[in-house]
Amino acid sequence: MSPTSTFGEHLKREREMRGVSLEEISAATRISVRFLEALENEHWAQLPGGIFNRGFIRSVARFLGMDEEGLVAEYALETRERPEIAVWTKEPVRKRRNWFAIIGTIVVLAGIIAGGWYAAQRYGPSITVWHARHPILRTVMAKLRHKNGASAADAPVNGAPTVSAARTPVEQAANPSSNGNRVVPTNGSAENSKPQAVASQTSAPASGASLDPSAEASNGAAKSATVAAGPMELKVEAGETSTVTVAADGKNVFSGKLDALKSLTFHAQKSFTVSASKSNAILLELNGRTVPPLGPPNQPGKITLTRDNLKSISGDGY
Repeated sequence: MSPTSTFGEHLKREREMRGVSLEEISAATRISVRFLEALENEHWAQLPGGIFNRGFIRSVARFLGMDEEGLVAEYALETRERPEIAVWTKEPVRKRRNWFAIIGTIVVLAGIIAGGWYAAQRYGPSITVWHARHPILRTVMAKLRHKNGASAADAPVNGAPTVSAARTPVEQAANPSSNGNRVVPTNGSAENSKPQAVASQTSAPASGASLDPSAEASNGAAKSATVAAGPMELKVEAGETSTVTVAADGKNVFSGKLDALKSLTFHAQKSFTVSASKSNAILLELNGRTVPPLGPPNQPGKITLTRDNLKSISGDGY
């Protein structure tokens, strides 16, 4: 941005250089066109104020591929909101690691591993002999081996039919004393009829495995209904310290002070009710969509959100 250009002129020039209209930005970011025009024309009185303005600027910068923090800093310089920007860009204090506790834990774990290895080498054979001679353990192991042997013996019988089960009544009548061996017929009619029967049996599962398109459509509709009936997610973010009360499905889930730069996430099935002592100090997002302010700037506000608000928020352009 040149030294003589203002924030609004810079934002408008960047948008026009990319060939993007305000309507396209509004459709992608769900920010009303009148708010976008107010940003470019620097009509700050027409904007909600507080953290909502900075949220709008970050969304527009992300869509245009610009530096979000740089554009917010330009806005703060233009509107003289330097104290708030300093609070947002403050780095958190990092805690020092307790190396003594970490080293002590490593030493204890090494001692436990070494002790277990020594016990296995020193007393392993004695423990194995004691297990083998113990009457209870010996009985349990015998039952397990018997059960595993019975399952292995039943597997071929259940898994594959024997040859005698596939014999036809004609073959059984021709050789009733055979023990399951296949009888070779003298003419070719029996040989020809056998493969046809086998072919008909193998083709039946293939036809039964075909899927019904109507069943697939009903399954898709059921999945869509399940997704639509999912839980509602509300994110509450504080730009300034404020007193906040949140109720989910008629049950109070939070009531107290919410410090600046802190955020909370709640879930509900039907509705949320949110009230704050300062409307423009709280930013709400319902299922990832920005919610309009609770009320006028610097005034207490209250709002109730339901599933119908998802459609209304999208229709208003937020």
